[in-house]
Amino acid sequence: MKNHTKTRTTLRIAGAAIMIPALVMIVTGMTDFFSAAANGGEPRLFFLLFIGMPLFFAGAVCLLLGFMGALQSYAVSQTAPVHRDAANYMLDGTREEIAKTVRAAKDGGEERVCPRCGGKYSDGDKFCPECGAPLGAVCPSCGAQVPDGAKFCPDCGARLGEKENEK
Repeated sequence: MKNHTKTRTTLRIAGAAIMIPALVMIVTGMTDFFSAAANGGEPRLFFLLFIGMPLFFAGAVCLLLGFMGALQSYAVSQTAPVHRDAANYMLDGTREEIAKTVRAAKDGGEERVCPRCGGKYSDGDKFCPECGAPLGAVCPSCGAQVPDGAKFCPDCGARLGEKENEK
């Protein structure tokens, strides 16, 4: 980003230069209005309020724009530690799990090991590529692979262990 030092300085000086006379106009208009009301006369400089208020607003906007970078830097310096602490609080106790998940994703998932020979196999393999042993349970009715812990065969719907009970 460009350094807008000259623009910032110009806005700050213009803002102050506009606000000071505007403030004088506002005070003069208000003083004239209230002194005329107290004396029963007619205010003659009341119109200065209608000139001073918009000028005061314009000067305030120039000052705000001139100091906006400094205001933002201050706001960030005050809120960044709070955001960091909030993130650390939410992550507390989960860092190790996140690290495990990242490592598993990086390595291609969990490592599968054949219970018979100890050879490695991938998800979806029905038989061990090293020894040919069936991986997981086999349905006694149809011989299909059954996921561990299943109570029914996903292919034929037979209750696991049903044939064994009949024999």
